[in-house]
Amino acid sequence: MSAKPMVVVNGKEYRTIKIGGYFPIRLEPGEHQIGLRASIFGHAVGGVRSSIAFEIAPGEVKYFEYAQITQGYKKYGDTDVAEVKEYFMEVPALYGKKVIEKTRLLNY
Repeated sequence: MSAKPMVVVNGKEYRTIKIGGYFPIRLEPGEHQIGLRASIFGHAVGGVRSSIAFEIAPGEVKYFEYAQITQGYKKYGDTDVAEVKEYFMEVPALYGKKVIEKTRLLNY
């Protein structure tokens, strides 16, 4: 699992994202899929995972946040390694806007 996975929308790779990260993607109205691929040095590897479907109406803006949850630990030799679930979740516009206000994405 990569620390900064690649965001994939409708099969197209966009860029890597960090936990709690946001970046704008302009989409036409209709049905879409957003998911993640592992990345190594900014290059996507492996298949798409944690994919969700969503629909955009004309003029609508949606906010999705990338998150990870530690589900437990596995022992590998003398080392405990975290089992992590990663996913996108749609967040309320007010929350998304508030988080983005703290970034340099103010023009979006």
